[in-house]
Amino acid sequence: MFPSNIKRIEPYAHNWVVFGFFVYLGAFFILEEKNIIYPFRFFVVLPIALLCIISRFKCVQDKHAVFICLTFLGYLAMTSLWGSGKFWEASRYTFFIICLMLSTAVVSQRFSENSVLKFIIGMGLVTAIFYIVAIFLSGRDLMDFVNLRFNFHEINGWGNNNAIESAAIIGVPVIAAWYFFPGKECHVKLMLITTIILCFVLMFVTKSRGPILSVIMVLFCIVLFRREKSDYLLFFLFFALAGLALLSVNNLGDIIVSRFEVESYRIVIWRGTWELFGDHWLFGQGYRMPTGIMLDAINIPVMAAHAHNTFFEVLRIGGIVGGVLFIFMFCSMVRFSYIHSGNRFYLLWLFFGVLCMATNGRLPLIKPTGIEFFEFWLPVFLFYFSRGDIK
Repeated sequence: MFPSNIKRIEPYAHNWVVFGFFVYLGAFFILEEKNIIYPFRFFVVLPIALLCIISRFKCVQDKHAVFICLTFLGYLAMTSLWGSGKFWEASRYTFFIICLMLSTAVVSQRFSENSVLKFIIGMGLVTAIFYIVAIFLSGRDLMDFVNLRFNFHEINGWGNNNAIESAAIIGVPVIAAWYFFPGKECHVKLMLITTIILCFVLMFVTKSRGPILSVIMVLFCIVLFRREKSDYLLFFLFFALAGLALLSVNNLGDIIVSRFEVESYRIVIWRGTWELFGDHWLFGQGYRMPTGIMLDAINIPVMAAHAHNTFFEVLRIGGIVGGVLFIFMFCSMVRFSYIHSGNRFYLLWLFFGVLCMATNGRLPLIKPTGIEFFEFWLPVFLFYFSRGDIK
């Protein structure tokens, strides 16, 4: 009698998992990084754990993918034994990533790419409107937002508190709206254009070069391979508005040029990272070991904690063994044979995330509040579990 009653809870657990996934996805747009852990635990970890218990782990249908990810993540966790010694922390983060994987698998069975696409566009539009309104109500001179760098938290007291991560988050709705644009009705196209413009304005407010260039590269790839007339129309509109802004705002061109001329500390960090990798080339330095690279060369009296490039960081922490396992995991889950019309946006999202992580990425084994979950794990899992058609 008791098992039968428990079995009746399974549909509710499924609904909780699906609802929780979208809550977690939306949390990146509106919550400060440290606060995302609370919806993740309640809306992702708890329902997926309940579903596994009720279904006796029958919800884990793709054990091959779980094994591949566990092999890579398990090795990174094991490196803590010769690294910082924080094996429990690394194991906990591994568990969180597997929970997200199982949650994504359930969502992909219930919702198509279009559903996730519309949700991201909607979140991007609503949050962009709130942030833009907050800029006008902030009491600051509007030219401050043209001249200086701001993250979301500095604009209105909520949202991500890192300028680069803020740009990476709001860049995804730009790609989603552009990808969704062809063949839509006029009022929908107007909404999508508004989303693109407002989100890109917020990206400019952050003055984050990496995400801005990454978005432009992804949009260019869409135009190049899709070759829709609407894509050319959007590009013409984009450049026309950019030209109008340059003519209307004093010294805007000089501000953009000066921002891109600012000396970057990436080369210094990457050079130091490769030296560290050369000293620990087989097994790496170990989990949570800081780089110890001082940035005195560019007059910044701080120490770089990580490599600012995800693959370099994997090599530094896990050595050749970690690098090979990372490539194996990535190639196993992102194959050309998996690409079809129902998951191409996820691939574009992943491409954008990889570009961003190439200049600011950390180790993929990180707490679920980290931007790497939004830039890497979410699109990887969504792409992989959407490789088949929705029935």
